[in-house]
Amino acid sequence: MPSVFITGCSTGIGYACAKAFWEKGWRVLGSVRRGEDADRLNKDFNERFHPFLFDVTDGAAIEKAAGEAGQLLKDEGLNLLINNAGVAVSGPLALLPPDDLRRQFEVNLFGVLKTTQCFLPLLQQATGERKIMNISSVSGKMGFPFVGPYVASKHALEGLSQSLRRELMALGIDVILIAPGAVKTPIWEKDSAVKIPEKFDVPPWGAIARRFQKEMLRNAADGMEVEELARALVRIAEKNKPKTRYTFVKRRLKSWIIPRYLLSDRMLDRLLHKKFFEE
Repeated sequence: MPSVFITGCSTGIGYACAKAFWEKGWRVLGSVRRGEDADRLNKDFNERFHPFLFDVTDGAAIEKAAGEAGQLLKDEGLNLLINNAGVAVSGPLALLPPDDLRRQFEVNLFGVLKTTQCFLPLLQQATGERKIMNISSVSGKMGFPFVGPYVASKHALEGLSQSLRRELMALGIDVILIAPGAVKTPIWEKDSAVKIPEKFDVPPWGAIARRFQKEMLRNAADGMEVEELARALVRIAEKNKPKTRYTFVKRRLKSWIIPRYLLSDRMLDRLLHKKFFEE
């Protein structure tokens, strides 16, 4: 029975992945931050699911969870680690407090590295395919206004993942980047996502940021179904030779190929300026 550990599986992509892997017969281990979420997931999945309580910014708690996971898995080890837990911090960079940026990186980058370090011995212990999936974003390759902290963290995660993959080749462990566009998840309902904090509602940023926020929420409402993404991750996990990076977006030509590969940076700048900065 293959095993997977998923961080941040109380809702959204993490929960959908836990369900998809569980339905395919995997043993699923996952982190949540609240006891009530652990109880709820235990009721949803019952056997073959094991919740762990920790925040990815708490290094000691991650180490403890890795030790407990090792005892549970015994000599079988871990086949797959999915670093999914993340937050989105928004606001104009011209006004952003440094502590907001630090919080973004503590979760989306440093938490990923610490979790990987703690669970790496369990991956080494397993036989057969061993993989790490890091949940990035289209923002890992393209920068958008007013979500600069999130964009920066995902750009950093992309670089970290590339270097990590080339290091872990020595251990026979693969590292794969998963880069979704808009996905229908509860993250869009959270205050820290694209809802620009009121403290930034000052000229000229307030009106511009509200237009951007409206557009992002519209895109989210028309985003990819989270269950579809989760099933795709199961298929990737079961591949013998997966690609190093997968991008998942609706209307791929318009939303990814053209802005990423066919438009110059200046051309994309002009389109964004016209959309958000011109009355």
